[in-house]
Amino acid sequence: MLRFVTIFFIILVTGVSAGLYHVKYSVDRMERRAMALKAEIAEEQEAISLLEAEWSALNRPERLQKLSDRFLDLRPIEATQIAGFADLPARVPDLEGTDGSADVVGVAPRIRPDQPKAAQAASVAAFTPVVAPPRQASAARGQSIESAVSSAAPAAAKPNITRIKVQ
Repeated sequence: MLRFVTIFFIILVTGVSAGLYHVKYSVDRMERRAMALKAEIAEEQEAISLLEAEWSALNRPERLQKLSDRFLDLRPIEATQIAGFADLPARVPDLEGTDGSADVVGVAPRIRPDQPKAAQAASVAAFTPVVAPPRQASAARGQSIESAVSSAAPAAAKPNITRIKVQ
């Protein structure tokens, strides 16, 4: 029995020693990693402070004024450029239903960043959203949404009506 207890304690001491060895070197590895991260953080903070200083130097009002005078053809606003209320377009009639819901009829343009600027501007200019009354309200009056929208739109600007598909 004494021999069994002795062998058990030798195995126990060996296991605890191996565990302690493993934990010690794991902690050393973690400490080295923490020191490396602290050094990396200090370098990043130094780079950020350098970039902030450069940003403030580049955004000086005197420098920006010189650049705008040199590269931009800006002129002061003239009184004829300011519009009055009479110059604003007429307000679109409110076609929302009593429950606050409305259908939007039309096709929204898809603008991709890789499109040329002219194509982007053309697709935005071609889009004219039209708000139609809700289905139940127009069905109650005995007319379709398309006929309600076309009667609400001015005669000169009959829209090409298609439904927006939610993707």
